[in-house]
Amino acid sequence: MVAGAYRRGFYAAGAAITQAATELPQDQLFEHLVSIGRERRTATERLNRITGDQHPANTQVGAGSENAQRRQPEAEC
Repeated sequence: MVAGAYRRGFYAAGAAITQAATELPQDQLFEHLVSIGRERRTATERLNRITGDQHPANTQVGAGSENAQRRQPEAEC
């Protein structure tokens, strides 16, 4: 049941990203995507606590990655 809710959260995130791509102003898209990603990370951490899953693919990579420099977008042609 918990895993099902977790997976449904990813479907909802995908729908939210699609909706944002069509409705949000361009300058708000990236921050919105980051917000969704943070929500999914929190959900992953919660699921791992509940299930005791410590699989490397399910743990945060790169401690302090929140403060890492963002890659600058490439210029569009």
